[in-house]
Amino acid sequence: MNIGIDPYFPWFLTLLAVVLAILLFGLTLYRYWGLVAPRFLGKLAALRLVALAAVVFLILNPYIEKSEPDPDNFRIVLLGDASGSMETADLADGQMTRAEVLERWIRNRPDSPLRPLRDKNYFLEPRIFSETARPLPPGDSLQALPGLTAIGDVLHAELDRPEGELPELGAVLLLSDGHSNYGASPMEAARRYRDRGIPISTVGIGHPEDSGRFEIGFRRPRQTITRGESTQLVATLRNQTDREQTTEVTLSDEDEEIFRETITLAAGEEEEISERVTPWRSPFQVYRLEATFPDEPERRAEIDYSVVELQDRATFRILYLGGTLSMEYRFLRRAIRQADALSIEAVIQTGEQTFFQALEESLADYETSSQNSETPSPLPTDPSFFFNYDTLLVDTRILFDLPEETLEALVSFADQRGGGLLFTGPLESVPSPLERILPIRSTERGISPRRYRLDIEPAPVFTEIDGSVLFRSPYPFVPEEKTVNWSTEWKRGARPIVKERDGERALLLAQAYGAGRVAFLGSESTWRWRMESDTGFRQHQQFWENLLTWLSSQGKPRTQVPAHGQRFSLNEPMEMAIEILGADFRPAREGDVRVTVESPDGDRDVYTLTPSFARPGRFSAPFTPQEFGEHRLRFRIDLPDGEQLDEEAWFLATPTGREMDDVTYREDVLRDLARLTGGEFYVGEDFRRVEDLPVSERVPVRVEPHFLAHNFILFLFLFLPMLYEWYLRRSHGLK
Repeated sequence: MNIGIDPYFPWFLTLLAVVLAILLFGLTLYRYWGLVAPRFLGKLAALRLVALAAVVFLILNPYIEKSEPDPDNFRIVLLGDASGSMETADLADGQMTRAEVLERWIRNRPDSPLRPLRDKNYFLEPRIFSETARPLPPGDSLQALPGLTAIGDVLHAELDRPEGELPELGAVLLLSDGHSNYGASPMEAARRYRDRGIPISTVGIGHPEDSGRFEIGFRRPRQTITRGESTQLVATLRNQTDREQTTEVTLSDEDEEIFRETITLAAGEEEEISERVTPWRSPFQVYRLEATFPDEPERRAEIDYSVVELQDRATFRILYLGGTLSMEYRFLRRAIRQADALSIEAVIQTGEQTFFQALEESLADYETSSQNSETPSPLPTDPSFFFNYDTLLVDTRILFDLPEETLEALVSFADQRGGGLLFTGPLESVPSPLERILPIRSTERGISPRRYRLDIEPAPVFTEIDGSVLFRSPYPFVPEEKTVNWSTEWKRGARPIVKERDGERALLLAQAYGAGRVAFLGSESTWRWRMESDTGFRQHQQFWENLLTWLSSQGKPRTQVPAHGQRFSLNEPMEMAIEILGADFRPAREGDVRVTVESPDGDRDVYTLTPSFARPGRFSAPFTPQEFGEHRLRFRIDLPDGEQLDEEAWFLATPTGREMDDVTYREDVLRDLARLTGGEFYVGEDFRRVEDLPVSERVPVRVEPHFLAHNFILFLFLFLPMLYEWYLRRSHGLK
């Protein structure tokens, strides 16, 4: 730094002005000498001296020369840490992640602490990194990069990067939490920067102590129970922050909200919530726990999942809903009682307002529902009553007097519960809610004029091994002079299981509906097989045992999303897949399948899924989650037969693996980097503005004079003393 003067006038005029100023000062003392008190005269002389000194200072025009880096000939690389550890929320009392702070600082915003550097027209090159560095992407949100954190490798790469048309590297400003778990040591890179004379300044982003966060989680993220059983969902809420937290906790399944409560936890407090549920959705049900913060609407919600898998019972429960006490039911009950894996209960209409109930475990539920019902009904309207069973064997005669709520409950039994529905009886005027789930389009009802031999299709209900007696003589039959409902036309997804030997009519049809299975049997005279012969006895036994076991077995849903309720690593490739069954129980090989992915920030993207040739029925598309939090998948499926299906699923993207094993803020690493290379270390929470960032001494500089006289304070020294002197002279009667 050099100091000099640059007078406004030639030197002889400048010296003359200084001499005149001294003479004027002496004249002032001479004029008032003896006229005023010495103390007052000294005050006037001091004021006049200050004013004259300001005039001399102005005439001499002194300056200071400052050497500053030439912003046109070097660049400053801003290295922002965008690794997974930066997703740690330990700033602003756990309300802000390190990445959010970095986003606010590294972008070119008016409130950025780096604004003074931009005001100096410095060439700032913002880049983000994890294992490697890349240019800062445009947009409003900064996404975490895949892989581990390699501060040393990145610093080496920046030093070796071809500059091309870029100015030479003059300084590096590293914004990071100091977390480095891959590649070369940061100190090795720092030594190279020191030898090249390039300072690395660092900004520490993170809390020096583990300030904690608000956490929620199920005690058992995954469990398996027997269908029909209830289980206790237990979740823990932990307030690991240093202040009181109020949260609204919601527990829901895939259909409805189960539990909602506002809970306040003091700092360090922990609370446990518990709720008993009975899952029914096949093959598993996902329960979602969410904690939101009403006082902080912008704060990210905490989410966790619990997956409950359902396995078949050792004994399947059958409920017979009869419109009359028939021989078919009596012999059916005998067949089921001889089957170890089946049990049967019944509600049968015996008169206009009378019903026979043969209920065991569900009797209390039945009586409670009947007492609470506003209209007399032989069956409850609550779906949960039916959900206690695995198969409903429904005589259509009982349907006509049922309220709409009960009919919808029967539909839900197949659609949501994944249970089996078997209908028998006449089909005239079947209520519309059930008409749409029946596998038939038209029937032919009448009295059989003769005995008809029946052919049984082995799959999917029967097998030639388990039901071998059904596939040899004497064959099952429709007896003569008995009422029969032949199915002459059936829906596209339905499969004929039992058909007329020499015709196209079907006696038993089956199809998939929702998560369950629906079948229609056109005969109520299978009991005659039992009376025919020993072979007929075994045929009747095997027919009903196989049919009811197949209907009761855990129904596979038409659509299944493997990612539903799962956790995936942030920025790691995954597969958005869905497995689809056609209405005929076979994998759907063709279809137009699209999925709308809603990210945690609310952005939506649509992907087209392609079929898998290796796994028929599976449609998928690659996807890499780039945002931390819950992603929602909404599938739209258009099958070739015109059927449309919709499915919704969700999953969590979280930073996992080695990157997240230890996310401790490492201030010592950042301080050592700055100290070793001659840079500055800035504490993130105190990092408000950076004025003078150290740059390499080898970069070109430009010298600029800063004139001291070009200052408003100088005019105050000139004007105020003269004004005050004038005031004093006037107040004492002097000119």
